[in-house]
Formats: sequence, C-alpha cells, structure tokens
Amino acid sequence: MAAGHKMLDQAAVTQACEAAGLTHDEWFGGLVELREQKLMQMRDYDGKVALLALTMPGVWAYATRNRPDLADITERLLDVIDQVEPNVALALGAEFGESPLLVEAILDHLAGRRLVIFSRVGADSFRIHRFTG
Repeated sequence: MAAGHKMLDQAAVTQACEAAGLTHDEWFGGLVELREQKLMQMRDYDGKVALLALTMPGVWAYATRNRPDLADITERLLDVIDQVEPNVALALGAEFGESPLLVEAILDHLAGRRLVIFSRVGADSFRIHRFTG
C-alpha cells in the first residue's frame, strides 16, 4: 500500500509465507482462492506465479481490515471533493499524506455507491468529474 501501486513483491510474499510455515501448495492455494474472490489478479503456469497484483476490491478489503482510520480519511476526502472544481487534477494522496492507492480505493468505493465519478491522472493525481454529496 505504501508504495502506491497494486503489484505485490512476490519474493516478500513468499518469504512471509515460509516464515508462517505455509507450504508452497498452501500458499498457492490461498492465492487461487483470493483470485476466485476477485481480490487479486494472478497469472500462473505450472504452479509458478508470473503476475501477482491486488484488485481494487482487494485493496478495499485490506484497508477495511487494517486501517482503523479509514472512516476518518473517507470523511476528509468527502469534504475536499465537495469543494473542488470538476475536472481539475488534484494530488489527493499528497494532500492527505496517504498512498494514492488508498485514495483510489476510497474513490472507487464511493464510485460503486454512485457518489463520485473520477479518473486517476498520473501517479498521485485524480480528477473528480462529478460528486453527489
């Protein structure tokens, strides 16, 4: 999350699983299960992982479980986007001191509730096209 992108460091994931005592089959089975739940993208061949990335629902699931301040951040974000001029790029991650990936996950969740229409512009900027608050 802190890196601001959805790609996971496969070597770090493998090390963490080994430290937890998971076998390769258990680790791989868990990844397949997360993929089936649409929380992760994974491309694999012969039991080897070629691509490993979180989906936005996966980022949201992580954030809801691990960020007790998520409601606070969401409220602050709602306050900001309520005041912005439509279609102007804003560096929202920098404004909140949060990962752009977390900001995108919140905006994606709000978009799913039909409260906002947005697009990501570059590494940290977002355009709020419409907000219904």
